[in-house]
Amino acid sequence: MYKSKLIETRKCLGFSQEKIAEALHMDVSCYSRREKGQIKISSEQWQKLRKS
Repeated sequence: MYKSKLIETRKCLGFSQEKIAEALHMDVSCYSRREKGQIKISSEQWQKLRKS
């Protein structure tokens, strides 16, 4: 469920995966794994997205 919320949040912000990865201070491949549900996104990272 959280992976679809992550994708939805990114699209609502109008950001590419590259832009979100930059905002979260990580590689695009690392962020992509979060969107695929392979790695959970931390609470701290959700907070950074909310501030974007």
